[in-house]
Amino acid sequence: MIKLTDEQQAILSTTGNIRINAVAGSGKTTTLVAYAKSRHPSMRILYLAFNKSVKDEAIRKFAEAGVNNVTVETAHSLAFRGVVRRYGFEIGFHSPLMIAQFLFPDQHLIPDHFVTATHVQHFASLFCNSTAQKVSEIDYRKYIKDPAELKRIDHHYDLLELHTRQYLAAMHKRQIVCSHDFYLKLFQLDNPQLSFDTILFDEAQDASPVMVAIVKAQNHAVRVVVGDSHQQIYRWRHAVNSMELFDYPQYTLTQSFRFPQLIADLAIETVRTKRHFMPMPQIVLRGTEPTAEVPIKTRAVIGRTNISLLAEAISLVKSKGENYKIWFEGHINSYLFGDEEGSLSDVLNLFNGKKEFIRNEMVKRCVDLEELKEYSKRTGETQLTRSIDLVNKHGKALPSLIALLRKRHVEPEMRHTADCCFSTVHRCKGLEYDEVFLCGDFTHEKMIHVFKEDPDRTPEELAEEVNLLYVAITRAKQRLHLPKECVPESFKQPMRHSIKLIRDSDSMEKLDAAASRKEWFWRSAGERSAQPKRERKTREPKGSEPREKPGSAGTFWSKSDEEFLKSEFKKGTPPRMIADTLGRTRGAITSRLKLLHLIEE
Repeated sequence: MIKLTDEQQAILSTTGNIRINAVAGSGKTTTLVAYAKSRHPSMRILYLAFNKSVKDEAIRKFAEAGVNNVTVETAHSLAFRGVVRRYGFEIGFHSPLMIAQFLFPDQHLIPDHFVTATHVQHFASLFCNSTAQKVSEIDYRKYIKDPAELKRIDHHYDLLELHTRQYLAAMHKRQIVCSHDFYLKLFQLDNPQLSFDTILFDEAQDASPVMVAIVKAQNHAVRVVVGDSHQQIYRWRHAVNSMELFDYPQYTLTQSFRFPQLIADLAIETVRTKRHFMPMPQIVLRGTEPTAEVPIKTRAVIGRTNISLLAEAISLVKSKGENYKIWFEGHINSYLFGDEEGSLSDVLNLFNGKKEFIRNEMVKRCVDLEELKEYSKRTGETQLTRSIDLVNKHGKALPSLIALLRKRHVEPEMRHTADCCFSTVHRCKGLEYDEVFLCGDFTHEKMIHVFKEDPDRTPEELAEEVNLLYVAITRAKQRLHLPKECVPESFKQPMRHSIKLIRDSDSMEKLDAAASRKEWFWRSAGERSAQPKRERKTREPKGSEPREKPGSAGTFWSKSDEEFLKSEFKKGTPPRMIADTLGRTRGAITSRLKLLHLIEE
């Protein structure tokens, strides 16, 4: 039987509404299972999970603990029974093409129609995830970043609002299939009273306002709201930090059982970089006591975006033998095709002129990548932009590289046999690995100093960027490898066994090889001095020091890197200083400036 901490025991002794701020790896699911087990068996308890994977895991854990009075649901599964089955709605996916065909049935569709349809889809999603009663209560213009597109929308705003109401009304009248966002909104507007005595609301920091409204309306039930404000990473899906919206007595889980104190300290200092654009955040995080090293069984590469992961996977797999196996959390198909507009596969087929293989009609109607990139810019489809960048980088060699990844990718039931897992931060939320390598596409402290001056970037957006890095760091159980740019200035502790810095452009495969030999790519000063000196194979010019490659030299350029480069160049910052900040060579900076047409060839 697991021995509970004093913090966990305090939670079990409560009888009313509470909120629990639980740090990464603090055993919150264990706590909620113990809480449910401590209640009377006749009490009806609802565990409200964030998504289906969390739901399935919770069902397993409650069953293993012998707790039979807990019903595990997601907000959408509740709404499905309360709305879809009740009123006979048909569920389906809406593409911009389908919406454009509905809005402009008798017209020959042109790119502007697809842009309008995409805005209507985003506008409707904003409404459905809010607590608003009418579409007119939402000002969609606040969410448009591109100045030229904002001007166009402002000029036609009344028409855009009308199109959005028509689109929502068509779903309500069953003229078109119903989206998941829409039936959840209908459920909230019906003001349902759930037949439970207690509601356990997990991952509350990533809940949308409509989910919060449903839970807050259950005044007949005891509500236990659980989350970590520093793990909010779904703002792009309209999530809010609902931990602050429930005015309940607060309890904390500050002891992590996942990682040692050195990683905990790094996570703390990462969160504290928010002080550059908001009041100093509060965080208490205690790691585990040092223990004897155990063999590394699971290893993962974690990135901010799909495209950075694919680039790292290509680099790693090319250097490995045929027996090297990989696994992408959620399966590799979701990274190549995905659920969003303009999958990498479609972009690649457009690049190669193979329009007959393009599944997405909007992509198929584009003349070339330039037209598709203009669409992505106007609609803010950042994932589409990154797919275009990857295709431009690898060109016609990309299909064979993707084929290589597929060949090495294991089936879901064999994921435990993979030599390395790849995952975005969002897909590995709640997961953990013995050893973690971070990609170089995270927003780090030096970038924050620049981005905080950008009027288009809100403190909430910057906070989520910090949260992404925090969540990535806290997936590691024993060892963490990260770019040196991702280490906060305030983190002064010497690097020891559990944290290593990535220095080289091709670091992922080199680190992987070093790890398999139980050697380490980067050592603290004390560790290096204890190693025998190796004789140099090449002789440096007399009087010169050996040259070291910058930390990000040769790596894939992320969107945030490009934004930082453009911003600093326009300010007149010398290329040498930009190169130092980004960890790249001056030649790489010059080449990128030419590619971005900021300087002449």
